[in-house]
Amino acid sequence: MMDTTTNFFTALSALCNTADLNVAIQCASDGVTVTVQPLARNISDRAIKRPRALSFCGRPSQLDEQFFTALQKPMQTTDALFNNIADYEKSLQAARQQSAMVQAESQKLFKEASRQKEKLESLMKKIDDLASQKKYGEAIGVLQKATDLTDHKEAIIQRIDELRSMHGQLQLL
Repeated sequence: MMDTTTNFFTALSALCNTADLNVAIQCASDGVTVTVQPLARNISDRAIKRPRALSFCGRPSQLDEQFFTALQKPMQTTDALFNNIADYEKSLQAARQQSAMVQAESQKLFKEASRQKEKLESLMKKIDDLASQKKYGEAIGVLQKATDLTDHKEAIIQRIDELRSMHGQLQLL
């Protein structure tokens, strides 16, 4: 009786670090063909996820002796490739998240600057209306309360100086 004990699956599972393996065995009168297709577990790129299959042909006794030795080196290379790609995809995802955070912060700053500009324009319109009515003191008081418009501090100071000058001219008359 033939001994059917083998370490085939133990040896095969040792090669499955980052990939699942599809194994197809075709038997013919002139020998056996074993095709091994590695499939990456943690890679999203479909082109890389399924590289070219490995095929081994020979007599059963040849494959018994040389199959795992011949399979080991290509699987180590495939394993390293899959690990590198998985690491790259993780770093790419981290970069995308960082970019999204930076973009969100940039949008927030842009919105705040736009809000301040709109508020300044509205405020300046009110100041112009008060100045046209020669209510310079009231206009200066309104501008001095605009402390939250820090991005436009120079324009506010300049306008206050103009209004004080106009207010001073009015008092001289």
